[in-house]
Amino acid sequence: MLDFENLLPNEEDYADFMQNTVEPHLEAHRKGGFFPSFDRALIHYECETIPNARGAVVISHGYTESAEKFREMAYWFIRMGYSVFALDHRGHGRSHRSTADFALTDVGAFSDYVHDLHCFVRKVVKPNAIGLPLYLYGHSMGGAIAILYVQSHPDVFGKVILNAPMLKPKTEGIPTPVTRVLTGLFRSIGKSASRVFTAEEGFNENESFENSPDTSKARFAYYREKRVRYPYLQNSYPTYRWVNESLRICRYMLMPSRCARVRMPVLLFSAGEDTLVFRREQEIFIALIERGEIVYMDHARHEIYMSTKDIMTDYLSKIETFLLK
Repeated sequence: MLDFENLLPNEEDYADFMQNTVEPHLEAHRKGGFFPSFDRALIHYECETIPNARGAVVISHGYTESAEKFREMAYWFIRMGYSVFALDHRGHGRSHRSTADFALTDVGAFSDYVHDLHCFVRKVVKPNAIGLPLYLYGHSMGGAIAILYVQSHPDVFGKVILNAPMLKPKTEGIPTPVTRVLTGLFRSIGKSASRVFTAEEGFNENESFENSPDTSKARFAYYREKRVRYPYLQNSYPTYRWVNESLRICRYMLMPSRCARVRMPVLLFSAGEDTLVFRREQEIFIALIERGEIVYMDHARHEIYMSTKDIMTDYLSKIETFLLK
């Protein structure tokens, strides 16, 4: 077991830790590129493989994020003894986009994400992780993708880690049924790919830590600097279609018949200060599956993996213990 209390950097040392330890270590092991998905859209990925790995962890990132945002997590998985595979979901990072606006997040259907993940597993992960047990780590939107994936392909991953999964998103104070009807209406009048009316146009270079889903100011600042520098990391707001699709899939993830297919161990982390997704649906999901466990991170915001050292120590220790069981 790793001693995260001594391995994790303090806030003031975080940027140096990333620049001089994490990034060079990952670069030494990294391969990356693009693979054609089910519809020939090119999906970007990066992977870090290590000799004598215990297994392979596949990372499914959240809404407006990228594989690049999870490089610290990739580093810790490697230190635990696992190879790591991560993709940029379509409409994110360097993957295929249906719009030239880097700030806009769109998808034709939420199932496209699931099909992309399946292609990634078949074309990239399995050929580079031959004989290794596979584990899936999904955050927020990526957690929803992970749930839908294991419900459709229950025999691929041996264990699943869900980080504040988007089983039901919060909709900025507008009741969910109203949001579903409104976004469906805008889709019906040809506004599917338009920016939702509640979002300001363009990437905000001055986004504040106080309004962010992070508890670590150093982690927030490190990735924000990358977002300012690289336009492909500037996803900021959704289309009407994306919101409508994200609400449409919620009821499918909680269907008892679908949850019965999830037979592998699942560890779900729920953030106590989450302003983006509801906890109740996370609890319902865990109650519906055969081998689910929920861990309450009461002092963490939505992006638990972007937390301060005290929270990260507990978080990473629980993940390592779960994977070693």
